[in-house]
Amino acid sequence: LLHGTLNGPFTGNEIRPALPVATSDPVAYPWELPDLEGNVVVEIVIDTHGDIVGKKVLQSLGPKLDKKVLLALDNWRFQPATRNGAPIASKQDAVFHFRARG
Repeated sequence: LLHGTLNGPFTGNEIRPALPVATSDPVAYPWELPDLEGNVVVEIVIDTHGDIVGKKVLQSLGPKLDKKVLLALDNWRFQPATRNGAPIASKQDAVFHFRARG
């Protein structure tokens, strides 16, 4: 059974999203965890080489955890997004979930 519908043209530009090929998680000590469970969300800009060239915190859990996330993202590398097989720059959100301390 198929669910859902197809939208848009059946032919045209084929766009594939950037995919991470190397990642690292932020390291937070138990006393640095937030009082309430939550996410740090960062919008990242990925160039045609798969490198992150821009980072913007969209959802914060405080400056210390945000900084740890931004530092971890320095080690990320991507297979760049493509349009019809050619690399293109792209944006996407990276979400890091933190459990509450305790």
